[in-house]
Amino acid sequence: MGVTLDEFTFVSNLVKKKSGIHLLQDKTYLVESRLMPLAKKFSCADVSELVQKMQSTNDEEMISVAIEAMTTNESLFFRDVKPFEQFKKVMMPRLFEKNPEQVNFKIWSAACSTGQEPYSLAMTILENAEWAHKYKFEIVASDLSSKVLEKAVSGCYSQFEVQRGVPISLLLKYFKQNGEDWHINDKVKEMVKFHKQNLIESFIGLGSFDLILCRNVLIYFETETVVKILHQFSKVLNPNGILVIGGSECITGNELYSVLENCPYAYVLDKK
Repeated sequence: MGVTLDEFTFVSNLVKKKSGIHLLQDKTYLVESRLMPLAKKFSCADVSELVQKMQSTNDEEMISVAIEAMTTNESLFFRDVKPFEQFKKVMMPRLFEKNPEQVNFKIWSAACSTGQEPYSLAMTILENAEWAHKYKFEIVASDLSSKVLEKAVSGCYSQFEVQRGVPISLLLKYFKQNGEDWHINDKVKEMVKFHKQNLIESFIGLGSFDLILCRNVLIYFETETVVKILHQFSKVLNPNGILVIGGSECITGNELYSVLENCPYAYVLDKK
């Protein structure tokens, strides 16, 4: 028997409170599939028993692990391709043009999951020798989940994961094979600093950025939460900075501009 409506409501309310992510009722199957492994881990017969334990004990470890399970999303190298072409041909050239005296550029990959996006950015930078010679880049990558960040920091990926997006030339140049796994080399890893960060909490402490990527994430939040997150981005986005959101995000250019009105070059929509 699957989870009941009351159990789904409890989990969805918990997820929204802790992460801001809004689960629609048609996502009941996700609660069942993602929490079943945790039910076994905590010696519960099924997801219903796990939910009952969370309700009765308020076990912070159990709740934290459950939230991570419900908010973990898939990622892959050079996802959707076009944003990385824009990064190389449009975004960075525009930042260079609008900030002619600037040498250090700071990039934030928000909700980076297992690290494929920031590492893809790092490889793109390294492939542009003129950039690497003339400028310095700092890539900050963050996610809510400690589990996915551990994998991201390790820089270790399976054959299946690298096959999904990494061109063979970059695979041979920036990865080293160890058995069935592929490890990103230190030159790429050193360009990326990982942090645990919840997007519904303040991220002023991360500093300011020239480019922020928050792709295919805002779709999981309600409109009110999206506006709050965009306002937060505006506080840490440098003048002439660029915000990149996913093509699946239901936000128009005018809506973005109304939130980021002090940054005239504040947005590039990563439409496919």
